[in-house]
Amino acid sequence: MVAGAAVSVTNDATGISEKATADASGNYEFPSLRVGVYTIKAEATGFSAAVAQSITISVGMRERIDLELKIGASVTTV
Repeated sequence: MVAGAAVSVTNDATGISEKATADASGNYEFPSLRVGVYTIKAEATGFSAAVAQSITISVGMRERIDLELKIGASVTTV
């Protein structure tokens, strides 16, 4: 668990994103997502980003998606 991690969820069809911050236990919540397929990304300083793709949300669904942040920032070379 990484308290304070920035978590974003993006609707794959529309590109619309919402953001949340993980609580002290590492939990996050997006209570009003529409039906669709989503990509979820979590980021925190000192950790590489974690991504979950093709997450399908249905009507009345409550889903737990655990993302694993690994110690060490990722390096991008341009």
